[in-house]
Amino acid sequence: MAQTSMISGSMPVQWDLVDEANKEPELADSRLHESPIRPIHRLPDEILSSIFLFSNCSDYAQHVRDVLKLSSVCRHWREVALECPRLWTRLQPLPWTERFFDLFLERSKQAPLDVELTGYATSTESNFHMYFQHFVLPQAHRWRTCLFRSVDATKLAPFALNPTPLLEALTVEYTNARGTVYSPRSPLAPTYTPRLSILVIAGAFFPFTHPIYTNLTELALSFIRLPKTESPEGLLRALEASPLLERLRLGHCVFSCPIPPDSIDPSAFLVQLPRLRFFEIGPAAPVQVSRFILSRLAITHPAHILLKAAFHPGDDMSAFLPSRDHAQINLPTLSSAFALHIKVSTNAYHVRGYTHDHEELFMLRLGAPRELPNIFANFGTILPTLSLRSLVLCTDGRGLNSPAIVAAVADLLVRHPDITQLTFKTCDAPMMQILLDPSLCPRLECIQIERCHLSPDELVEIVERRARTKHLESESELGVYVFDSFSRLTITGCPQLEPILPVLRRCGVNIVEYEGPK
Repeated sequence: MAQTSMISGSMPVQWDLVDEANKEPELADSRLHESPIRPIHRLPDEILSSIFLFSNCSDYAQHVRDVLKLSSVCRHWREVALECPRLWTRLQPLPWTERFFDLFLERSKQAPLDVELTGYATSTESNFHMYFQHFVLPQAHRWRTCLFRSVDATKLAPFALNPTPLLEALTVEYTNARGTVYSPRSPLAPTYTPRLSILVIAGAFFPFTHPIYTNLTELALSFIRLPKTESPEGLLRALEASPLLERLRLGHCVFSCPIPPDSIDPSAFLVQLPRLRFFEIGPAAPVQVSRFILSRLAITHPAHILLKAAFHPGDDMSAFLPSRDHAQINLPTLSSAFALHIKVSTNAYHVRGYTHDHEELFMLRLGAPRELPNIFANFGTILPTLSLRSLVLCTDGRGLNSPAIVAAVADLLVRHPDITQLTFKTCDAPMMQILLDPSLCPRLECIQIERCHLSPDELVEIVERRARTKHLESESELGVYVFDSFSRLTITGCPQLEPILPVLRRCGVNIVEYEGPK
């Protein structure tokens, strides 16, 4: 049996812990005469045991060592620790002797257990069978939480035959460190889980018709290549069985069944998830799966949404987002952004939506920056942005300079005349020169410039044109506006602009702020 895992010093974990357990009663008895007048000894046993429960170290070997030490401080503490079953309910196989499983099972009495079983944690197949068959499985009726990681699906077959009436959270993972999408492993799921509320599956799969999907509050499915017998409609039916879901994650799910084009359109069938607080979806394959699922969800509560998608040439947001009307009515999170933050790099870009109070509503993590002009054209059309008042454009210095992208941003500003604040981060002059047209963003109050490659003369011209139109009326296709709001300019990390600050202040801008390099 392996003896190489270390806690501290040079003593292997197995023998270090065995020695700790052997000394436990002896140390407790040797401290029988600890002074009872010390404040710590006047605490009620209930409070002392509650304090003991905070010794739950993430490192399981250290957790065991801490628990054994607690029960060795003195006779009183030992009595309190032994009368606190919850202190001994965490079970995780390590290369130690079976005595510790017996010890913890005995001291946990009939309290619900928290079990973690990792296939590669055991040195041989026979060890796995010993841990699972002799210690874990017979206590299935006591499991409260259970995590199976990289455990052969065939080894879990007996799991389905045992009732788990106390099970509240189940995690089954088969992914490696790189998150490879496996062909689905299909361990048999337990059939009786009346208390199950959290289900996390990665690289494994339970059929969507299984009752394990009933009455969940948290569901995560990831890194699954689904068989042809499973469809997005089946997934929606599984979600319908858990109307109280609060967290939902659907990541890297690959469907093998075809999705007819007409099935992408909205239908009368909607899954109501009124309590959902967090929703992550994508990247999915095919990409239309995301749109199909979003088009059939009604999330009236402002849940935080994280959406990931990869584009094909010519795609826009309609490839993965539902219709504008559906988003406004059934997905208010996607249609109520007060501020948009758009960050562009050479590999991908992120779009974040925020409330007026700077709380994040959603994030779109999208690939294929070459389709960026199409994406800018989608704001206000496919993605509703009726409440947009603030826009932040951030780039790595290379992503927002093409004429097509500059024209798309200008068009975006034309469609959103109520924007009052614009922020440019690491942008070049062509992008910022769109502000030379004062008919864009006529209600603009504040411009923020951070680490931008803009010449002093170009900034002076922008400010002069904006300031010159104050108190004047201008007619455009959008109507008549009064340019009397521009009053604030903030410059950060642009040392080339520092010499012209007095000139900018004389342009009539009420406040010009300058901050040094960041």
